[in-house]
Amino acid sequence: MSADLALLRAESKKAGEATEFLEAAARIARRLASAVEVFDPVPAPLERKAGFERAQLLVRGTTRQQLQPFLRAWRDALASRGDRRVRWSLDVDPQEV
Repeated sequence: MSADLALLRAESKKAGEATEFLEAAARIARRLASAVEVFDPVPAPLERKAGFERAQLLVRGTTRQQLQPFLRAWRDALASRGDRRVRWSLDVDPQEV
């Protein structure tokens, strides 16, 4: 079974903020799409780097056609939050999870 993946990465100078951001992102994602699987946030493989706490959140769709509209809506919803304390990026088909 093939799947299309996207990884939301977040980092913040203040402990806990990246994970809190991703928990809110997961709640938004679950409201936006019932057909996309949303995993819980986890620490990044290198949890602290250059003074930043890092965490990530994986989402999985069964097809690219299913995932792409969800990702556009999710990205727009996250950007509209205007939270400048957390830097985040969305990586489609990530090489490292």
